[in-house]
Amino acid sequence: MVESLHKAPKGLDAMLKHVLETFSSRLNEEEVADLNIILGWVACSDRPLSLAVLGQILAVELQTNDEKLGLEDALRIQYASLFVLNREDGLTTADLISGERNGFAQPQDDGSVDNSDSSSEQEQEFNSDTYRTKVVFCHASIRDYLRNPSYGKVAAGDESTPVGVDIVQMSVKALNVCLSEIANGNGSFPPSSLRVFALRDWVSHLNHVCKHLDKIDQQQKQETIVLLCRILRYPNLEEMFHTGAAPYHVILFINRQTIDLIVSLLADQECVNTIDDIETREWIRVCIQEPAQLLVPLGREVASRWLIDSWDPEFCMVAVWAIVILLNGDNPLHLQALPTASVDTVLEVARWAQFEETARWNHHVGACLSELGHDDTAIQYLNTALALEPIWGAKGDLGKVYGRQGRLNDSLQLLIECEVQYTQLLADHEDENKTQDLSKLRNNLGLLHIQLGDYSNAIHWFMASIELWDYVHINEAVSLALRVLVVSQYPQYERIMHVLKKVDRSVWHFESRTCLFYLLQQHFEHYAGWDTWFPFIVAVSAKRCNNLHWLEGMYQGAIAERNMQLASIDDICFMESLAHLQTGDSQALIVQELEKICDNEIQSFSTGTDLFDGQPGIYMGVWHKLNGREQEARDYFRPNVIQTVIFGNGESGTYFMNDARRILGHHLAMIGDDEDAITVLQHVHSPFTTRDGTAASAEERMASP
Repeated sequence: MVESLHKAPKGLDAMLKHVLETFSSRLNEEEVADLNIILGWVACSDRPLSLAVLGQILAVELQTNDEKLGLEDALRIQYASLFVLNREDGLTTADLISGERNGFAQPQDDGSVDNSDSSSEQEQEFNSDTYRTKVVFCHASIRDYLRNPSYGKVAAGDESTPVGVDIVQMSVKALNVCLSEIANGNGSFPPSSLRVFALRDWVSHLNHVCKHLDKIDQQQKQETIVLLCRILRYPNLEEMFHTGAAPYHVILFINRQTIDLIVSLLADQECVNTIDDIETREWIRVCIQEPAQLLVPLGREVASRWLIDSWDPEFCMVAVWAIVILLNGDNPLHLQALPTASVDTVLEVARWAQFEETARWNHHVGACLSELGHDDTAIQYLNTALALEPIWGAKGDLGKVYGRQGRLNDSLQLLIECEVQYTQLLADHEDENKTQDLSKLRNNLGLLHIQLGDYSNAIHWFMASIELWDYVHINEAVSLALRVLVVSQYPQYERIMHVLKKVDRSVWHFESRTCLFYLLQQHFEHYAGWDTWFPFIVAVSAKRCNNLHWLEGMYQGAIAERNMQLASIDDICFMESLAHLQTGDSQALIVQELEKICDNEIQSFSTGTDLFDGQPGIYMGVWHKLNGREQEARDYFRPNVIQTVIFGNGESGTYFMNDARRILGHHLAMIGDDEDAITVLQHVHSPFTTRDGTAASAEERMASP
């Protein structure tokens, strides 16, 4: 025993080295290769990697499409002394194995190195959500150790395979994988998790590489330089950046710091001279002399997407604006928040690329000015576009500007002309993008008729939008149609049920669920979902039309189809809707189920969006309050109100502070404190001026849409 104590490692680094040596002695060569890849990527990444990203990295590095790598099981059991997996619900490996929450009853060891065995007879499948489960080291010291270039890999003996990370080599490899993911785009949508990670984090990996420039292998460095040149000299926004017509990923890396990092890499003249392509070498020479030239090809590409194609005008303008600022010698970091540009700035940026000022150019400049609120100038450019060519899109944008200015009849005339042209275009050539545009246009026509007080025509246009079955805009069309039918002088429950049953069917080849189930899910996945009016409209209409049995089957089926181990806010809203409609014993049974769901959600370690934090507790408080149990209600309300106040303490910025106030206002309203709820919610609405130029009162702000 004394001898063992003397042999035990002293100090944290020595202990970590001992752990790696133990793995080296016990794992075969293939397992060591897997472990080294995982260690390297988790060590190099500045933010936690999801299981999905890590799995795709292994597939790329090992050049395999094997989906049965058993990554989660290995991390939780075999390598439990190195890694922790953080699930959204907070459940640990011990929780999952014990079965206290998820019903797993199979006993497992404690995951220590001494008990791990790559050929363990016991197998455990955890099946966590790979996109939301993050992989981190058990302790920050492991990352510090692996990032130390003095340590590298260690082996238990001459015949053992070394385990660990050569941080210099690994940093370059990680960067090159990211750059390859961007440069070798294939246009697939949605992009893979690894591509999304690469777009978001490649600059972070570039920063790590630049810390070790003098130690990097020349061949690896040349590969990095060539990939960077491909991305920056010949940018293809669709294939490389998967921007979805709004190049936000591009905006994020347009700054002085990124340019300085790239130039420091390109400054290795000896390495650059080994590049065969003469034009590439000359381009690098120009960029070293004037670093902002690195982003000029990218700027022209974004400008063409804005002014020649029809991409998001504001995002594109801001991306080009950032490059213009760099060319003028300044740093555009503030543009990541998308500030409002002046008219002069928009025109300067638009003319920077020196495209011909055609009808399309004027249209897209006008559209950008419109989005930024420069309505009078926008009207000038949109009218110029229409004078050059009768573009239907320019008519639609001009109609929207007229609508904002209160010229509703002028707006209606233009939008109807636009709809006729659009419908004909779609009939001549079916196109998914044209379908989306037409669906959005019909929704806008419906909204305009609401402003005019013409509910009948509003319903006509919302139903016409639904008939297109557009995946993007059908949610809005159905929601607006239901709202109009509800606020009519005589609520039209039969027509509401007609709309609901119309969409209660499968219509998309890529979606097995019904359209109605998709719509219900959408109301809980976005910020608007915190307001649960939609399931209540569905529920009330079903009851009035004696379709409550259909409704209950649909809601219970929706809960079952999601097949989640823990309850979610969706289930709570579904059950609450049913509870409000039932009476007697049926209501009592549903209330019991609702309480179980809420208690389960409260007791779980849920770390979901801040928007939903505390809502199960609020529901429980409301039920206690309705049943006269004031003290129990306060016990549920108090921690959630305090949590919301802390969330909005001002340290997170104005946006989060306003968001917290909105949540707090809803909390106060739900617990019956209407006076304080109104006071808080009045502060959420942004100040605006009325048409006579005076500042709006709190009441006017509350009445605004």
